[in-house]
Amino acid sequence: MSQDIVIPFSSFETIFPLHVVFNDSLVVVSVSEEMQSLCAAINVGIPFKNCFRILQPYLEDFTYEQICAMPDEKYIIQTSNHLKFKANVIVQEKTVVFLCQLFIDDVEDYSALPKMEFGGDLLLCTKALDKKIENFKALEQSLRQKEEVIVEKERALVAEKEQARINKEKLSQNNKEIGFEIQKALLLGRLPKRENLTIEVLNIPSQEVSGDFYDFFNHDTKCMDLVIGDVMGKGIAAALVAAALKGVLLRCAGKANLPTRGFISPQKIMLRLMEEITPELIELETFATMCYNRFNLFTHKLISVDFGHTNILHYKFLSEQVQRIVGKNLPLGVQTQPNLEIAEEHFDDNDIFLFYSDGVIEVQNEKGEMFGEQKLMNILKQNSTKTPGEIIAKVRESLIEYSYQDFKDDVTCIVVKIEEVFSQTRIYNVLMITSCLDELKRVRNYITKTASKIRYFQNEENLNNLLLAANEVVANIIRHGYKNDPDNVIRIEISVSHSWIRICFVDKGIPFSMADEKNMNDIDEITDADLQQMSGGFGLYIIHSLVDKVTYHRDSKGNNYLSLIKNFQSETLRTASSDLDIT
Repeated sequence: MSQDIVIPFSSFETIFPLHVVFNDSLVVVSVSEEMQSLCAAINVGIPFKNCFRILQPYLEDFTYEQICAMPDEKYIIQTSNHLKFKANVIVQEKTVVFLCQLFIDDVEDYSALPKMEFGGDLLLCTKALDKKIENFKALEQSLRQKEEVIVEKERALVAEKEQARINKEKLSQNNKEIGFEIQKALLLGRLPKRENLTIEVLNIPSQEVSGDFYDFFNHDTKCMDLVIGDVMGKGIAAALVAAALKGVLLRCAGKANLPTRGFISPQKIMLRLMEEITPELIELETFATMCYNRFNLFTHKLISVDFGHTNILHYKFLSEQVQRIVGKNLPLGVQTQPNLEIAEEHFDDNDIFLFYSDGVIEVQNEKGEMFGEQKLMNILKQNSTKTPGEIIAKVRESLIEYSYQDFKDDVTCIVVKIEEVFSQTRIYNVLMITSCLDELKRVRNYITKTASKIRYFQNEENLNNLLLAANEVVANIIRHGYKNDPDNVIRIEISVSHSWIRICFVDKGIPFSMADEKNMNDIDEITDADLQQMSGGFGLYIIHSLVDKVTYHRDSKGNNYLSLIKNFQSETLRTASSDLDIT
């Protein structure tokens, strides 16, 4: 006859450190200290269902009777704080005892789990740990292989990016070279050689192509136009817009040097340019600043039409001061302006004009401070006795010294110095008339207005002789050159120096027949037969008797140039400095 084994409570606690006991009402009546330390919510008197869930076999709403009916079941229970245990059940005297062990995640076959066999549990834990180590090693190997693949791909990507960078730099360099060629060939004009103007240009390209441009237009020995401009933005696009703008400007300015039409004013040139180019710039959503300037060495005036460009700096030799010439018109491409404001500035010998782009005054130092216009004015004043080349060199040196990095924008600076002009021509006027005898009165009034400013011609006889000679020339051109055809044009230019006055008549009529065979200045050698063969021969004889010199030539374009030159008397020369109105 079998006899029940009695285990003291202290021994029970040692053998089964994790246990919980509940009665037939499913209320906890006993719980081990170890179990309670793992889940503080387990206390005596608490319903078992409030502390545990039975996961295996799955019993969602279990009863005391259900558990008693399955005493040999391998249970898995979970506490309210989500700890899992495997458990065996002992049913005794309306109580159920759960003998628990911590649940091992990697256990796959719970049917092989022995009841409370601690050696088997330890072996099972060891096997589970070995399996985890094996899995970790496999994972480590897999990660190492993937890492090698990633490293290889990174190397390939770095090499690809480096090649892309090299290709981009080559393309950028090619674009810069193309842009610089565009600037050099299309945007930067050739430095002109002038008798009475000394000109020097500074142009430092930035690291990026931009839309700076400048050029010079020679109309004759006493008149030159200078233009400087800048298109908004940088790069090839800005350079191409600048090239197109300059092309239109060349076409408009080219019409200003027609012998029989007179010089078109800078204002009219700019009006033509504005009307033609503004719609195109608006469509391209860009704009340009520009300053068009005419140096007239006869009137000693600078005429300037500005479109939002930087100021012109004018060093006045007599006052030893630098002043700004400020434009008031809007940039090209903003809107069409019906009227353009012009600036007129009188100049004297040794005066200096400085034109510059915004890249000059926007050069920055390490503090981000701009070079500014005042420093440019100081350089001009402090170096006023030097040549334009030396002034340009000083500007360059100052900009490089001031800047802490490469220039971000093109630097363009033009210096123009007025040389000995007043010792030569002092007055220059132009009149255009039609080939009609009714215009003779206009011619006489025009010559009188200019000549009367000279003391020599304030003598009525001297003035009348000059008027009679001019009257004969115009009458001969109309009658013999144009055969009384009123639909032609005669251009008349007057230039005056301290010792002579010259009146030049330009027409496209029939050439004088004797012009190439006789020296018209040798009036004593012209015979009656010569006069009969010459068109208007007697009139030419009168002309020669009234002036000191007559010159004639015909150019390749069919323009006749006949000039009358009258020298002043020696006593007049002694007071010539006060004879001329140079305003």
